[in-house]
Amino acid sequence: MSAMNCYFGGLAVDRNYKDKTEELSALLGRELAFDREITFEEACQEPEENSCNVYYTDGGTLIFLELKRADKVFYAQDSSLISFFITDIEAPSHFFNYVKGGELVCSRYVIDGVAPEPIAYQMITPQEELEDVSTNFIFETITELIGQEFEAIPSSATCYRYHLAKPVGKKPWWKFW
Repeated sequence: MSAMNCYFGGLAVDRNYKDKTEELSALLGRELAFDREITFEEACQEPEENSCNVYYTDGGTLIFLELKRADKVFYAQDSSLISFFITDIEAPSHFFNYVKGGELVCSRYVIDGVAPEPIAYQMITPQEELEDVSTNFIFETITELIGQEFEAIPSSATCYRYHLAKPVGKKPWWKFW
């Protein structure tokens, strides 16, 4: 898939979280409240504030998040995942964090064709075109993790919208003493 006319972000995990809302909440760090079913075409648009759109496959989960949430590093102990965003609005930008077995393997940020040093291991050879490699790596990794090509997902496929409620697993500040 080309990054042209893209504006979305999220994460892909090599685990199906359907019917495992508490575990998905733990991964995202927020309680999830089911809102409604939507199509994949709707899910690909940036979610409303404090919500996420989720597509489940037999072997994985694709979660669309607001861009401000998509640039976080998410960890799942026994899974591999990629958090990412792709946008070509204003300055074309791409970002991903690739986590395997609970450890950050690679992180890359490309803004307007310029990439600072990768935060972790270099998985991409310097001579390759940064913009294409970053977006290709993102889409190839999504395909690998969810077991389905991103472009092959029907626009009418069923997805789910959840509201992101209060944080999970964090004690109120007054309970630390």
